[in-house]
Amino acid sequence: MTPANVFRIVARHSAAAGLGVLGTHDLRRSFAGWLDKDGIDLAGVQAALRHSSPGVTVACCLDPSPRRAVEAVRGLRLRTLYDRTVEGRREKA
Repeated sequence: MTPANVFRIVARHSAAAGLGVLGTHDLRRSFAGWLDKDGIDLAGVQAALRHSSPGVTVACCLDPSPRRAVEAVRGLRLRTLYDRTVEGRREKA
């Protein structure tokens, strides 16, 4: 089976399902998006898609929007230098 035949099969069945004409790369992007939303890190998504570099994965498959960056930062558990210093003193006491 050739890549062109696979593309035609995916396009025909996606159109018949009412999804419009989808290609094989649309399926790869969807898969990458599901992995990303499930919390798989960039290296994991890159490996699953067999990309040569993380940059390729980000460029073609992941959402680089500012909204995503804000959500990532909000998800961090930030601790100040003061918090770490106080905890360090408690441990030593």
